[in-house]
Amino acid sequence: ETLEIFAPLAHRLGIWQFKAELEEIAFRYVHPRPAFALRKAIESRARRYDGARNGVTRTLESKLRADDALDGVEVTVSGRTKELYSLWLKMERDRRRRRDELCAEVFGDVPAPP
Repeated sequence: ETLEIFAPLAHRLGIWQFKAELEEIAFRYVHPRPAFALRKAIESRARRYDGARNGVTRTLESKLRADDALDGVEVTVSGRTKELYSLWLKMERDRRRRRDELCAEVFGDVPAPP
């Protein structure tokens, strides 16, 4: 029920954090073996991922701040490791494709015209 009803409902309502938490908890119960294996795999790569995420975040943020076309726009760049459940779904959908385990997000706060 959680994965089929409540998490999609939270998604449609725009409650992203709640959706992710519901999926992660349900994933551990509905698919315990893949959840455990995936969590261990991600944990074993955590240091490498942290370095890559921080490097990409810093580089992207500095490039965007230096761009004259974005003058006056407050840019925020953040990175995160993808949620285990969404990563597992991608892996199940396409087993041959390389999976993306990290995510970078760019937010811009454009001032209102005068």
